[in-house]
Amino acid sequence: MTALEKKLTAKVVHLKKELNNEIHDVQMLEEHCSRVYAYMTDGRITKATTLPEVVIATFEDLDTERQEERDKAILDKLSKEVEIDIADVREAFLEF
Repeated sequence: MTALEKKLTAKVVHLKKELNNEIHDVQMLEEHCSRVYAYMTDGRITKATTLPEVVIATFEDLDTERQEERDKAILDKLSKEVEIDIADVREAFLEF
């Protein structure tokens, strides 16, 4: 094997190692991205290749749903605490 062949072989080995490292990094990023998407969207999106706009819109929709659920729970709790009969309110309004 000539000196040039040895250098080329060493370079090829080095490039293969670098490529394997890059592939590993991309796989790790894909896995992490998938986990974050799944967390943010309550499991509705899990693919790292999903467009960011779709992930953001899904997150915002889910956030709105959760806020509406919290608001409804607060209103339900308040209505139980107040216990106002709507008929009494209507009657009082009509008398006014």
